[in-house]
Amino acid sequence: MQARLQEERRKRALIDKQESEALASRIETMELETIVKVDQEGHMYGSVSAADIVHLLQKENITLEKRNIQLKQAIKELGAHKVNIKLKEGVTSSFTLKVVPEQGSGVLAQKADEQPKE
Repeated sequence: MQARLQEERRKRALIDKQESEALASRIETMELETIVKVDQEGHMYGSVSAADIVHLLQKENITLEKRNIQLKQAIKELGAHKVNIKLKEGVTSSFTLKVVPEQGSGVLAQKADEQPKE
């Protein structure tokens, strides 16, 4: 009985790892963009949180939870940011998230073209 359970767990872990690796390779190629409100000096109102990133990924048909998003803190600056993802079975991935000001906010969007911040 115990051996059968261990074998089932091992098989499930192998399937989870394969699925995670496939998802990781898909995520690696992504570059998402989110539009935020900013004041006249270009400072964001609020921030981009792990929950916001989960919602962005859902629009791309990728279902993750907040715990999968590896953010040290919420993103509070315009520009390109590298977002690290931790999937099942220790598989990791990352993608670039561009945080851009909404049109008409009076701020130049040149920061969005910078290299991603770690």
